[in-house]
Amino acid sequence: MYALIKFFHLAAAIFWVGGMAFIMLALRPPVHANLEPPVRLPLMVAVLGRFFVVVWVSIAVLLATGFPMSASVGMKAAPLGWHLMLGIGLVMVAVFAHIYFAPFRRLKLAVAAGNWPE
Repeated sequence: MYALIKFFHLAAAIFWVGGMAFIMLALRPPVHANLEPPVRLPLMVAVLGRFFVVVWVSIAVLLATGFPMSASVGMKAAPLGWHLMLGIGLVMVAVFAHIYFAPFRRLKLAVAAGNWPE
């Protein structure tokens, strides 16, 4: 059972981090270089909207699998790396929540209004 929980935990982390790498390193540069704002921005809103659903699911899976794995050994006995992973993970969740509820929300509103400079 532990191996299955660990598999889902790692898969969720890979989807989240791998998706970020794909968007920032592979998708964004050619889209920015080849498409004008009226085409580029709705495309990025659509892509990010779908990706952010995956991120929310990944966060839920990471929390639902990470805490039981930590509890299985007790947080006091958990290795330092586990504590660091938890801290960094919670910071990543906070940063993502800010991005989703502030800049991404403003981007969606600006695209819906056709306000390309915004």
